[in-house]
Amino acid sequence: MRILLFHILLFFSVSLLAQNDSLPEKDTTDTGIYAWQYNDFYQKDTVVIDTAVNDFQVFNPVYRKNFLMTGSTGNLSSPVYDLFLSCPQHSNFLNAAFNDYLTDDNAVRFYNTKNFYTNVFYFTNGSKDNNLQSVSVLHTQNIKPFWNFAIDYHLYASDGIYANQKSKFSSFVFSSVFEKPKYVAHLIVKNQQFKTGENGGIISKDDIGPSLAPVNVPVNLTVAANKLRNLNVNLTQDIPLLIKGDSLSETKLSVSHTFVYYSQKHFYTDVPNGFYSTINFDSTQTNDSSRVHHLKNLVRLNLSGKRTNWFIGYENNLSAYFSNIDSIDFSENTVVAGGNYHTLRLMANLRLRQSFTGYYQGNYSVSGKFQYVLSPVNKNRVVVAVDFFNRRPDYFYAHYTTNNFVLDTTLQTEQILSLAPSLLLWNNHLELNAVYRQWQQYGYFDSLLVFNQLTQGMTYYSASAQLRIPLKHFYFHTHLLYQGNTQSDIIDFPDIVAMQSVNVQSWFFKKALFAQFGVEVNYFTAFYGRGYIPALSHFYVQQTEKIGDYPFVDFYFNFKVKRARIFFKIQHLNAGMNGVNYFTAINYPMQQRVFRFGISWGFYD
Repeated sequence: MRILLFHILLFFSVSLLAQNDSLPEKDTTDTGIYAWQYNDFYQKDTVVIDTAVNDFQVFNPVYRKNFLMTGSTGNLSSPVYDLFLSCPQHSNFLNAAFNDYLTDDNAVRFYNTKNFYTNVFYFTNGSKDNNLQSVSVLHTQNIKPFWNFAIDYHLYASDGIYANQKSKFSSFVFSSVFEKPKYVAHLIVKNQQFKTGENGGIISKDDIGPSLAPVNVPVNLTVAANKLRNLNVNLTQDIPLLIKGDSLSETKLSVSHTFVYYSQKHFYTDVPNGFYSTINFDSTQTNDSSRVHHLKNLVRLNLSGKRTNWFIGYENNLSAYFSNIDSIDFSENTVVAGGNYHTLRLMANLRLRQSFTGYYQGNYSVSGKFQYVLSPVNKNRVVVAVDFFNRRPDYFYAHYTTNNFVLDTTLQTEQILSLAPSLLLWNNHLELNAVYRQWQQYGYFDSLLVFNQLTQGMTYYSASAQLRIPLKHFYFHTHLLYQGNTQSDIIDFPDIVAMQSVNVQSWFFKKALFAQFGVEVNYFTAFYGRGYIPALSHFYVQQTEKIGDYPFVDFYFNFKVKRARIFFKIQHLNAGMNGVNYFTAINYPMQQRVFRFGISWGFYD
């Protein structure tokens, strides 16, 4: 029945698309700003400054990455996990529950603009008892025609509705680019911090109801808290050694140097009350502290031509890990290489990494991507991504000591093969994706809160469709994911994850006001959801309690007046109408019905 529903919704959406021969572009305003991101070949991937109202009501930064719901501990900027099998490029212990909020270096934007550009975004809710505030500011301007800087700041702060649920996430990203024919440099400075109250979840879902205010619902922990800080500095410089030919068929040989300093600090505080079965050091106070420092230097030789790009390089990484009683430092030496071939319709690249020394000796990865443009007019194209990782799990998974946990074991090397074909049609209005993944030695925390690895390989597969249909007076956004895996008796995922947004839209007052009002529904089928370990900031698997099979319904208004975008949103409109099974993690209910308001204003004159 669920698979039939999936196909019916997909057929209905595609039928609507077929009836609209000429898809209008989304409502955007030309800001006159050139923005881009650097890929692994130091090429510029152009980024569009989005000024549309479509999906503007999706304010959660995690949901905006793929518009599918995630599992969480129930509050904005709180720990999250994906409802599908994701495969991060690196195994990272301290950021495992917060990685979806963080900005990767490859996702940092650089700009070039004749005039300054500033965008301010603010949203809040209408309840003093559930205070939520968010401010985002983006500002960029040129210092010289060849030199630009940008500041991208985000702050999310929420008290939550249950006891000891307050959370705060702040992100400061500074980027600067300097471009001249004989010297190019770009700088990234990131400071991203989390502060979360950890209540360990509610004690019983029977306490949820009109007779007891959420703040009075008993929870497991009342004073526990986590703090996590990520500090990153990345400076890349490129100096040409040889430039030959004209601008249309230029051959360039250059040497580049990248310096990276990366620091992570994690603190967990608590007063033991029997929630954890083990006390290792102090039965009166928990003060866990852990740190990771990386100092990287990468030297590359780059060769680019009319249709090809090549690089080969050497990277040295000095790493140091510290927990309560454990520490280690080592030097990791890595060789990197890559090649890229591109024409007007065809693009293919290959990237290699091999580590020779240090704790991660023997790690290697092979990543490739193929893209062929079927129709340049509509940007129809097929994309196939292939990745293979042979890697040891992060050091802390094998050696980590806290007041409540001791991880001390020998872990096997993970091997991950991932194949992801995609078909993108009609100017990206329709995306069809599939994922096939083989994962050997998959690591996870079990229901006893012990870190294990699967003794047998896990095969994971998924098929998804994302459809955006902007009609004259309607806008449809559908995202459907169907998935399965061969180890579902241990690692379970919902069979279907879906999001459907439908709104009516029109211009008013002689096209001075553009307005949308609509409904958004998020849904996933029942599955054995994850529990959460506050002291480790990790989720664990379990096979005793199911969550899901519950629709989260939101109602919203989106407006655009000149350069201002505004949304009004009633989130979780159906709270209390069909039970209290609104959990996305075990013992952590999602927030109840709440009103949200947000406004974004751009300045670029």
